[in-house]
Amino acid sequence: MPGLPRRRGLSALADAAHLLSEPLARALAHSQLWAAVRDGSLDPRDYVRLVAQHGITEQHSSILTTIVDRALEALESFTPPRLRTPLRGELLDALHTGMLNAEAGSDAQLTLTRAFARLATKDGAHSRTIEELLSGSKKLPGLDLGSQLTWALWTAQTATAHATRSQLDQAHHADTSREGRLGYVRAVAAMPAEEAKAEAWKAITLGRLSNDELSATISGFQLAAPALLTTYEDTYFDSIRTWWDEHSMEIATRMIRGLYPRALDAEAASSAEENPTVLATQNWLNSNGTAPGALRRIMTELLDDARRALKLQAGVLAHQKR
Repeated sequence: MPGLPRRRGLSALADAAHLLSEPLARALAHSQLWAAVRDGSLDPRDYVRLVAQHGITEQHSSILTTIVDRALEALESFTPPRLRTPLRGELLDALHTGMLNAEAGSDAQLTLTRAFARLATKDGAHSRTIEELLSGSKKLPGLDLGSQLTWALWTAQTATAHATRSQLDQAHHADTSREGRLGYVRAVAAMPAEEAKAEAWKAITLGRLSNDELSATISGFQLAAPALLTTYEDTYFDSIRTWWDEHSMEIATRMIRGLYPRALDAEAASSAEENPTVLATQNWLNSNGTAPGALRRIMTELLDDARRALKLQAGVLAHQKR
């Protein structure tokens, strides 16, 4: 943890970042804050709150997109799972307010609505708003939802058990575009039921999907409570070499990166090195010393990312105990 002078400096920077008049200065300030999150100097929860309280008013589209994406990562990867729910609600409420109040037709309106739909896959508190947007009874002035955003909202409804397969089928029948097809595939895979996950896993591993269909299905598959996905972890590690050998590098890479276990929890073990996912990944590397270099690099990068997330979660937990 940083010393007191640095903590005070980071706190002052967080308080002032949104007040800086020049976009370049704001971008630099946010980059410094994010670097502090990633090196453990700034609590990831504080970064999420910063974005929820001040970041959604950012008018520069690229800065807004960046800080919202980082807030989502800080929340869903670097914050311990048992501490996420209230913080997720705070950020989701802020995104909801931001998209409703954003200037009609602005880039900010689109960015905030996309982020709202993305986070709403984890929290169904605003399912009524989404239902109204999808039905057309509620509109955001100046914003054409379009196929991609419409299906992002359908995915949020599906992942939180607020939409049925028949509703998705009807929506797909009305949207036969390429984006509609990919959105439908993702939404179906996001259904929070064992049967839906089994169907998605089978589709992913059969090797008959296009690159984009594969990525969409994997994305939807990963939207589930950890209990629904843990049963696939052993199969994942057992299948890595087979996928690499039987598919093109592009397809295999999407499968291996996309299906890597994401439900990391620092409280699942006494240390990051004892975490089940870290252990399984390290064991795979130890047992596959002759695997192609490109494949080992992928697994090493995934291991490094997992260790970082667990280290940052552990830092939050240690701070909680003080």
